[in-house]
Amino acid sequence: MITLKIRGDIMRWPIIVMIGLMSQPAFAQADLLLICKGNMRGMFKDRRVGAVVADNDGHAATGGASSSRYSDIPTTAMFELTNGKARLNLPQPPTCAICVGEKGWREVKDLRIEPDRISGRIHYGMLSGTEFEIDRRTGIMTSKNGFTGTCEKQDATKTRF
Repeated sequence: MITLKIRGDIMRWPIIVMIGLMSQPAFAQADLLLICKGNMRGMFKDRRVGAVVADNDGHAATGGASSSRYSDIPTTAMFELTNGKARLNLPQPPTCAICVGEKGWREVKDLRIEPDRISGRIHYGMLSGTEFEIDRRTGIMTSKNGFTGTCEKQDATKTRF
């Protein structure tokens, strides 16, 4: 039995309870935590209005143009593996019209952990998702939605600040 006097109150706890409380981790530790910095490639459309032309009879005509180009947007993805389950925080492509749902962490489906690679798929909603692969030798992560980046292993037991 442990007896403590705090602010005039006497508190007694069995030792077993105290040991149990001290042995619990503050949060679950990840077996593997990766931060992957890279780019999301997508096709972006530029829309521009051309000109308005009027003739002597008051008729007006307008002209417009648009162009499409591939572009890269800097993006960071995070991968976490804990107790054989994985989740991935990979932003949705900015050009995906059918990507719906909350942004953030997604459960990895069809997870495959092999000596040279980690792969799986995530869903952004009922109709959208992507497959990804992380090369364990080079650290390069690629996904079918246009993300390519380089992953670094993080030590989740240490804080940066």
